[in-house]
Amino acid sequence: MKRLTLTICTVLAALALSLAHGQSSSSLDEARVVAVHQAVLALDEHLDQPKMERGGLDAAVFTVFAWQQARTPEEDAKVVAIGREKLAAIRRMAAWYPSKIGIAKSADELIALNAAGRKAAVIGLLNATQLGRALVTRLHDLGVIIDVSQLSSAAFEQTVARSRAPVVASRSAVRALPKATVVDLVDTIDYVVKLVGVAHVGISSDFEHAGGIVGYGNASEAINITRELLRRGYNDVEIGKVWSGNWIRVLREVEKLRGDTSND
Repeated sequence: MKRLTLTICTVLAALALSLAHGQSSSSLDEARVVAVHQAVLALDEHLDQPKMERGGLDAAVFTVFAWQQARTPEEDAKVVAIGREKLAAIRRMAAWYPSKIGIAKSADELIALNAAGRKAAVIGLLNATQLGRALVTRLHDLGVIIDVSQLSSAAFEQTVARSRAPVVASRSAVRALPKATVVDLVDTIDYVVKLVGVAHVGISSDFEHAGGIVGYGNASEAINITRELLRRGYNDVEIGKVWSGNWIRVLREVEKLRGDTSND
């Protein structure tokens, strides 16, 4: 079975390795790059299926989001309707192309789809409400991962304090370093490795909202990340963790809190 390469908008984790044994671009075996990239299961957000195929990405988080305007009953109803339609569209994609992609609701389902040679769609939701504190508890009861991206510093700290499981920070980067190229992205990975260790780094993007960097401007260029990690001396196991292993670990930790949801 392939290892899962899972890019989910920076799941702050880290790769433990000796960075002193990197290779130059000229000495790196391209066949080795391709083999390693094909061996991992890659997951990202904001992608389309053809580019997933070209880039060798195996799974994606498809996010349901609608811009909230005025806090009125009419606007609330409009946003709910948009969100439901986007959710239905994700489900239609899986229904129309069942041999190519399926919806994964757990870590085991994600891995099973990969083993069957199908792409995996993980459904994500954006935004909470003024009931956010209670929502943290309820999301854990349902086995849902909490994403702290795009929160204020205060909201981030409050969420982490109330959380009973690991959280993820997707569509995020360290504040001390700018984003620019694939080299800069892997610099960020190295930086986070030194900060928090091997269990807390992942790769992600936000291509639909002017995201992307030079060398990873869309999903078809995902292999460039693997190439740079190999150039710096990361081994197969470590690259598997960066692409997806750490995210899968977080997903399993959150799933442990899931109760009986048969009536939800």
